[in-house]
Parts: sequence; structure tokens; C-alpha cells
Amino acid sequence: MNYPIWERTLAGGGLLIAVIAVVHVYVAHFAVGGGFFLVVTEWMGYRNKRPDIVAYVKTHSLFFLLVTMVFGAITGVGIWFTISLLSPGVTSILIHTFVFGWATEWVFFAGEIVALLLYWYRFGKISEKNHLAIGLFYVLFGWLSLFMVNGIIAFMLTPGRWLETGNFWDGFFNPSMWPSLGYRTCIALMFAGIFGFVTAVFIKDDRQRKTLVNWCVWWTVIPFILSCPFLFWYFKALSPDQQEMILRLSPELSDAVTFFVFTIPLLFIGIVVMVARSRGGVQKTAAFVVLLAGLGYMGGFEWLREGTRRPYLIYGHTYSNGIAVDQETAINEAGILKTARWVNHREISEENMLAAGREIFRLLCISCHSVGGPANDILPLTNGFGAFGMDAQLSGQGKLSGYMPRFMGTEQDRMALARFIVEALHGKKDAPPAVEIEPRPVDVSPIDPETNRYVLLVASTLGMHEFSGAPEIWSLRPSPRATIRAQLIRRDETPEHVMDGVSLTYTVSDNQGTPGEMIFSDAHMAFSAQINTLTPKDEDGRFNPYPLVTVTATEDDRILARTRITLPVTTEMGCSSCHGGNAASTGPGMNEETALNVLRAHDRRSRTALVRQVSKGMPVTCTACHESDAADAPHRLNLSSAMHGFHAVYLSGKGSEACGACHAVGNTGATRFYRGIHHEIGLECSNCHGTMADVAASLLMADSERGKPSAGRIMKWLTASPKTDAKEIAGRRPWVNLPKCLNCHVDFQPPDTDEAPLNNWSQSEAALFRSRTDDAGILCINCHGSPHALYPATNPYNLDRDNIPAFQFQGSPYPIGSDGGCRVCHTAVMEETIHHFDASAAFRNTR
Repeated sequence: MNYPIWERTLAGGGLLIAVIAVVHVYVAHFAVGGGFFLVVTEWMGYRNKRPDIVAYVKTHSLFFLLVTMVFGAITGVGIWFTISLLSPGVTSILIHTFVFGWATEWVFFAGEIVALLLYWYRFGKISEKNHLAIGLFYVLFGWLSLFMVNGIIAFMLTPGRWLETGNFWDGFFNPSMWPSLGYRTCIALMFAGIFGFVTAVFIKDDRQRKTLVNWCVWWTVIPFILSCPFLFWYFKALSPDQQEMILRLSPELSDAVTFFVFTIPLLFIGIVVMVARSRGGVQKTAAFVVLLAGLGYMGGFEWLREGTRRPYLIYGHTYSNGIAVDQETAINEAGILKTARWVNHREISEENMLAAGREIFRLLCISCHSVGGPANDILPLTNGFGAFGMDAQLSGQGKLSGYMPRFMGTEQDRMALARFIVEALHGKKDAPPAVEIEPRPVDVSPIDPETNRYVLLVASTLGMHEFSGAPEIWSLRPSPRATIRAQLIRRDETPEHVMDGVSLTYTVSDNQGTPGEMIFSDAHMAFSAQINTLTPKDEDGRFNPYPLVTVTATEDDRILARTRITLPVTTEMGCSSCHGGNAASTGPGMNEETALNVLRAHDRRSRTALVRQVSKGMPVTCTACHESDAADAPHRLNLSSAMHGFHAVYLSGKGSEACGACHAVGNTGATRFYRGIHHEIGLECSNCHGTMADVAASLLMADSERGKPSAGRIMKWLTASPKTDAKEIAGRRPWVNLPKCLNCHVDFQPPDTDEAPLNNWSQSEAALFRSRTDDAGILCINCHGSPHALYPATNPYNLDRDNIPAFQFQGSPYPIGSDGGCRVCHTAVMEETIHHFDASAAFRNTR
């Protein structure tokens, strides 16, 4: 951030350093182990009086010199050149902290050069003893070079006490220094055997070739076996977070682990082939396969080691984008552009939004990502996002998955970067315009109370219900369903609540399902039915998220009363905002691509195989693993906790807009579920439910109290709002502990606040608005309307589509009995109400 940016597009994403560094490190380890190989093999030739072996050593030593001293030196310079351009700040720290360490290593490297040149040029020209002594000097200098470089490289992974002291020795003798040295020494000897194969297989004499190939096998196999305990020690020296990243197969490290492990059998298969085929091109081909497998083994290890220190370059000190940890707070407060040194834009406006976003991209992203390149290409990783989804991804970045640094900057910085990625890199346009809704006519004519002796009050327990629209791929629950509850009242001076002797049936309009019978429930003092098959379509196939259900009360086949209510259901879920894909061709909702992308994300993060399950013809049902209340899933979050908890990390700070990211409550979509009186007077989801972080924290707290560790891992990122402090929030069960009407409407009075207090939840199913009755046994929902569609609701498909019972029996869209409407059920004027205080008062929020 304090240096000019070397901007790369195709060659970005760590490609240059990966190619140069892996090749150099492979050769550098060969330079260390190869010295041992030369000296020991030469000594063996002298001891066994095998001049042919000594001659091989001389030939191999020239190959060794050219590969290590010439090619290795060039790639070594290439590393310094590349890291100084890619990460100048970290390069400066390494130089200034370990300047005397580097100076010492360069002395040892100079000793290597001199010793190796003498070893080659004096081969056969001095005594055997002196020549072996020169070789031993090379071995010593080579290993001491490894000793010095290893300490500094290990420091970047495990800086240990250096983070506190800044002391050279604390940094050099860090926690992983000794196990790393042991492991690297072993693989250096192993690589000596691998490179030995390359020259050994070209020997023409069968006996000599067989002897040296077998000799190289020992050099390869034994050091590999010896390296295993050092590798385990190396792992134990890592911090708990680093160990967890490997053991849990972090999505970003799973490929590295797979690649590292895969090269081992490839390596030994090649060795077996070489030993089994003692001549011909097969043996030579196998030698080069083993050589490449060794390069892959080295690359896999370095990939894994580099990944394990993420999101840092120097663990705990400097992030992978070159920003120091102690700069993060200042950048978040002032903004990345106001803090960086080499930028053109200090302020962000609508006019320079994309240009500012490009500069932020260079500062925060280009160090790890390419644009259209072969390594870590940003384009496929962000292709599915719109501007809102990209902003959400950046907001949650580096929290649940610690592989990437958290976004650093203000909300305005974040949106500028999001728009640059979406609009400039992907060429996507702004959000689509609001959906034009085609009205659906509905008859809401009132009936004459003087000629109709019965009042039929009906409501749905859910005012909004969503499903994926791709049930052949996945569904939240087994099927879209709704519960309706009906109460029949015989009008009289003292009305009768009819509970028996009558039959109540229902028929879903628009050709959805067959008629059904409603059963009386003593618990709710109402006739109830669960309707299990719902789709948001008209009979002619048009999208309609508000199908109607007709409820009829009969006695001896004589119709007593009939009314209709909506059964809200939609496929319009907001998954495509973050998971890509387009709306389904059959109407609002996700298409197959979006549905599969959701499962791919789950597989990647949770190591599941849901996409494979779907490919076998077995659709995924989320509640199969995440129970609604999770009582039978001791290690898994319940569905509500998992959905709200995970997404709250990404949608924090967005208020009720966060709810609309998934639920179809927005004012521009094709559903617009939030349509009750609370919406009409300007209240939002968070006024009753709290912010998304509040909702998530309360659900996760309950799961945490049940001993589910993943709840705690999510909750630590929900502490930005004081309301989500774990000491203040109370755990609650989904669908049971919900906001109470009386939180605001204390004693049924007009509210003094527009924000319901947290932790004051309903304590049982019976206490919920959808289940509660008044003192006369009448359900609250049957007088006030369904949740999220309280009378007078404003339905986007027809103004009074949700108000049919109210209009039908009292001629207005307001709550049953309001405005002195006791005569809906009572045939005489009532001076007092037994339902609840002020039940017949004039309705305040008229339209």
C-alpha cells in the first residue's frame, strides 16, 4: 500500500512467484542433498574399487554444477526480483529484520560456489582424500545455507515471539524452524536420488546402470521415510488455527492437499517401473516422470505451506495484500483511498466510482488474483454476483473462512470495488427495473348481515412461504405447504362459536390439488387443515404468488357460509444475487444453474457431496440434515440458525435490505410479500424481528447452549451491533420464540415505540400470534389477518386480495370488529368488548 503497484492481469494471481519459486526451491534442495550424494557415491566407488562409479560421479557432478550453480542461481535472482515487485513491503521486512542472517547465508553460498568449482575442476587431479574433503566442505556450506534460509522462510509461517519482541533470534528460532529444517534436509537427500536417476538411466553398461539406479532408489526411499516424522512435528508446530485449516480441509487448501498427496504414489510408481525395466526408453521416460513427480511433490508442499499461512504473508503481521495488521483499523475508519500513498482518487463519487474501484482492486486484490489469467482468476470467482451480492461477499470475506483478508475500507470503498468488479470486469448492467405486475381481479363484495346468519373467519398461519422452485435439485422442506384455520360464528345477540355438527371443506383455486376436509382442533378451537401442494401459478400458467383457497361451511349439505383467503407461496428467492444464474424460464425464481451453484458452495465449504447426490437422481432436502429445531442433529445447526447465521455474516449492516436479499419482500419483485398495515405505515422487518444479526445471534445462542461448536464460530462475527452481544441476547427456538404483538401494543394500547425489544419472545406455540385466542376463544389471526398481511393489507395483485373476509363480512378492509363493528357477529349493539381492550375502537391507520 505504501509502494507503487506492479499491475498484472494475465500473469497475476501468484503465477510468476509460483513458477519461479517452486522450480528454484526444487533445485535448491537438490543443491543441498546432491552434495551428500556426490561425496558418498564417490567414496563408495573408491571403497569398492569401482572406477566406473567414480566416473559416473564426475559426469553427474557436471550435471549437478550446471543445474544448481547456473540454473539455480538464475532462478534465485528471479525470486528476489519477483517478490520485490509483488510484495515490496514484506521483502523490506525480511531484509531489515534478517540483514545479518542474509549476509551470513551469502557467505555460505559463496563457499558453496568455490567448493563446487574446485570439486569439478580438480576431479581426478588431486588425491582422493583431498577431493572428498573439498566435497565435504561443499556439503557443509550447502547445509548451512539451508539452515539460514530455512529459519527465515519458517519465520513467515510461524513468527512466534517475534510479533511481540521484534528480536532477530525470536524470529529465526521460531516454532517451526527445527521441524522444517529436519524435513527439508530429508527431502533434499530424496531429491538427490531423484536427480540421480536422470543421469543413471543414460549409462550404457547394464551392470553399472542397474547398480546406480538401485543406489538412487535407496537415496529416494529412505529419506522419504525419515521425512515423515519431521512432517508430523512440523504440523504440530503450527498454531491451532493453522492446524484446523489443514485438518478441516479448508476449501482453499483441499486442492493443495490432494495434489501433494497424489504426487507420492506417482513418484513411487515411476521408481518401480525404472527398477522393473532395466533398459530402453521406458526406463528413461520413467526417470523423467519421477523427476516431474518430485517437482510436483515440492510444489504441493510449498502450495500447502503458503496456503497455511493465509490470510497473511507474515503470519499475524502482514496480510497477503501487503497491508500490515496494525493498519487495518485506521484504514477501516478513514478509507483505503485516503490511507494509500499511490492513488489518484482520494474521494469517491458517482462519477469516479468505477475508477476508484479499479484503484481499490489494485490495492487489495491484484496481489493474489489475476484477471483472465491461468492462476486464481477473479472472473470465474465473481461471475455470479450482482453489485449487491458482490458487496455482500466483500463484507463477509475473511470471516467464516480465514483464507482471505477481511475487506479493509469504508462501506463506500466496498461498494466502489463491488461495482468495479461487476460492471467493469464483467460488463454487467445495473439491477433490472421493477417487475410490472398484471392485476388479478377478485370479487370482494360484502354480504348482507341481515340475511346471512353465519360468519366464517379464516386465515393462513403463514403470510409468506418460499421454496426453491427447483425441487428436482433441492428444497428447504419436503414440499410447500400452508396451514389454514377457520372458525364459524352463528350471529346472535350472544354469538355462538360453532364447533360441531357442521362440515368445513376447502378447495384451492387455480386447479391446485383436490378438495379437502378441515378437522376441528381443540388446541386452537378452530377447524384446521394443512395444504401440502402449492405452486405460484394460475391455471393458465401465469405466475401468481397469491392463489386463493375457498372455505365452505355446510350443515346437512346446506351451505352456511363461504369465504376465500390467499395462500402466499413463491419461488422468488434471492439466491441468484450471490450464486449466479438467471430467473427460471417459468417465472420468478432460480434456474438449474443457480440451484446447483448453491449446492456447489455447500459442498465446497462443508465438504459434502450434494451435487453428486443430485446427479444420481436424489434431490436434496435441507431439513434432512438441518432439522427445523435440530433436536436430533447434535452437531448440526438447525435450518434457521444455519441460514440466518451464515448469511448474516455477509449481510451485516444492511438493515431490512438484508431480509429482502433472500425473502421476497422487496417492492420491485414479482411477489412483494410484506403487504400488511405495518408495511403501509413505514415499518420494516427489523422493527419487529431485529436486524439480521440480531435474529441470527438469538438462534445461534440456542444452538451454542446445546453444545454445537459451529454456532460459536459464526457468532463471533456478529458482535458489530451492541444488540448482538452474547451477554445480552437470549437464545430462542425458531418458529416458536417470536416477537409478540404486546411488545409494542402494551395492554392492547397504541404503541409508544416502533421497535420491539429483544429477548421478549413468545414462549410457546400456543402464545404465538398465529395460535393465540382472545378471551372468547377467537383466534387473533381470524380477526386481524395473517402474519405479514395484517388488515388492511395491500396486495400487489389486487388491492384487497388479502382482505376478502374482512370486506365480505363487515364491508371494510380493517380488522374484524373495529370501528364499532360488533354487529359483524352480534345482532345487538355492544357497550363493552370481551375480546380485548379497545377491540371495537376506531381504526387509526385508515386508507
